[in-house]
Amino acid sequence: MDTKSRLEPKFISKRLDTGLGRVYVLVEDGELVESEFSYSATTLLGVIDKGVGFLKFYSQGYEQAQAHGMYRAWIGTLVHDIIEKLLEGIEMDLSSRIKVPNEYRNTHIGISENIPPEVDRRIEAFVDWWNTLDEPEILAVELLLFDPEYYVAGTLDLLIRVNGKVMLVDFKTGKKYEKTQSIQLTYYKNLIERLYNIKVDELACLFLTDKGKYKYELMNYEPEIAEITYHLFRYKNSTFKTQKMPSIKKLKEKTRIFKL
Repeated sequence: MDTKSRLEPKFISKRLDTGLGRVYVLVEDGELVESEFSYSATTLLGVIDKGVGFLKFYSQGYEQAQAHGMYRAWIGTLVHDIIEKLLEGIEMDLSSRIKVPNEYRNTHIGISENIPPEVDRRIEAFVDWWNTLDEPEILAVELLLFDPEYYVAGTLDLLIRVNGKVMLVDFKTGKKYEKTQSIQLTYYKNLIERLYNIKVDELACLFLTDKGKYKYELMNYEPEIAEITYHLFRYKNSTFKTQKMPSIKKLKEKTRIFKL
């Protein structure tokens, strides 16, 4: 499928990080319409804990866990970016060097400015999976899903049609949390069908490992649980007396450069 004929965002929005998490705010005529916003899917899913193993990981030290989490998120973003370019038909040479952000280099000794080898293996796994598909038609890649009349927004990784079946696929470089991952894909399916009138037949996570292996896992469509998750988020974050949510406030970026 020609990249020019792929789906485009229906609304212009800007992502903001707030005290409650990430939100997508409508943009009209270059201005933010702060009354029209949706929370990101990952922000809503924060009300569901990921089990005792996740809590034990954080109990070892919050700052250490945060630094590790930031690094893993960077690896995931790098893998997503490379896959996006591959799907645009661009050949990717991963022997090239990139600039590793200082905060990751400082907290992870040994990370050089080369792309980490684990990225190669995860990309290898993606290519192996892609080659199993029978003439896939790419409908959307890294598509922002935002509808000011819907309470959640996010960015889907891949929407394809194979043998007449529309498949919504999310790339994962981390662990399997199928309960939260199924809710995330439920939100994305709802948005695709609202915005583009395309029936999504299959929801799946494609897990890409650092060993060069992949696992394609089907996820359940959970509309009732997705709705409950949103209401739980509102209940947790609204004031007790008025039941109102706080207005969104963009977090101030703190300077890291000082001079007397």
